[in-house]
Amino acid sequence: QHTGCYTIVVRDRKSSAQHTLTLSVIERPQPPASSPVISRVSASSLVLSWSGPCYDGGSAVLGYVVEVKKGGRAVAGDWSELTAQCKSTSYRVCSGLQPRAEYCFRVRAYNTVGASEPGPVSPVVRMEQKDSAKLREEEAPLAFTCVTIDSSHKVTDQYILQEKLGVG
Repeated sequence: QHTGCYTIVVRDRKSSAQHTLTLSVIERPQPPASSPVISRVSASSLVLSWSGPCYDGGSAVLGYVVEVKKGGRAVAGDWSELTAQCKSTSYRVCSGLQPRAEYCFRVRAYNTVGASEPGPVSPVVRMEQKDSAKLREEEAPLAFTCVTIDSSHKVTDQYILQEKLGVG
């Protein structure tokens, strides 16, 4: 409630001076709004996705801390940090997970003030059993396509421009 514009006025018998300043109060962000959603589960990796916090604490969210707990539901103190450097609302966990083990995950948001309380805990996930054919498929190198930019034509030569939908 103290955020806003303030004017300071100093007067003496002969003159006065004033200065206006804007006050912003910042705090830690709220926890992420949703529990992590788990996808692309294999024997030793998976992908986590979640929603950001409803309120950033008055300062932009700089990133997320992803935590893991082995073996089902959480007890305080059983959590370990996977990363404190996640800049987006998804993270691929590709090391430290064991085949057929059970894990659950939670996420904290952080800004310049500090880290939030942990968000909701994910459902328990059981890692898949090792499958050598599947592992070889996952480890196969990605095929890349060479792209050449055509700078001799305009977009309007190929498309009819009707209205602007947005900018980015």
